[in-house]
Amino acid sequence: MTALYELKRGDRFTIVDHDVRTPPGAIRLGQGDVLTLRGIDGMYSNCFDESGQTCHPAAWTLVKEVQ
Repeated sequence: MTALYELKRGDRFTIVDHDVRTPPGAIRLGQGDVLTLRGIDGMYSNCFDESGQTCHPAAWTLVKEVQ
């Protein structure tokens, strides 16, 4: 387990955190969601899910890297 901000651009990961913070109005995320990191921008990240939809979990979200 690691914090999202420790990953590199292009890394795939699954969320292991129980309470995922996102900006107001953003897509809700939960445990087990698989995302790809585009980058970190302040408190939130810029990611996309398996369907290509953009999402913004908090940079401190606990994740597990997926190969």
